[in-house]
Amino acid sequence: MTSLLLIGASGVGKTAIAAQLQERGWLSADIDQAVSHRLGRSEISAYVDISTAQRRQVEQQIFQELVSQVLAQQPEHCVIAASSGLFGSDPEDIALAIPLQQWRDYGGKVVCLTAELGAMVTRLGLANSQLGGLVLPRRELRVQLEKRSEIYQKLADLEFDTTHTTPAHAASELQQLG
Repeated sequence: MTSLLLIGASGVGKTAIAAQLQERGWLSADIDQAVSHRLGRSEISAYVDISTAQRRQVEQQIFQELVSQVLAQQPEHCVIAASSGLFGSDPEDIALAIPLQQWRDYGGKVVCLTAELGAMVTRLGLANSQLGGLVLPRRELRVQLEKRSEIYQKLADLEFDTTHTTPAHAASELQQLG
């Protein structure tokens, strides 16, 4: 049994790697996609039009529900791609601490995905200056990294750098953690 919770900043590859693992038969969930579905909006609209506080509340609810589902179903292999801000403000928050402990008690691992800023900018489509101001400007991405890196590292059981690898290769490497 292998259960992975992928955490990290926007653009490190959480969604792409979870999709690769899903193609290999893993039960997979992406919190950003689940939030946009629950709110009836596109992922971009869920970030632009919904307040951060409301989005975080929905992210936390979805995380709690996903952990409960994994505990109930006990799949052979599962992966959850966390939203970049799920643990971004207060990782000690009881709404997150309890399901995170349940995840670990179940045997789940927390994997912090990292990447160099340049790779993240390219993956997020921010390398084109015409697009840079639409969703997450480079400067905001750098600030987000500075604020959240310590939290991600504190929560993680291990780190995996995706800078020079493809999602398929990263998925192969992470598959071996079981």
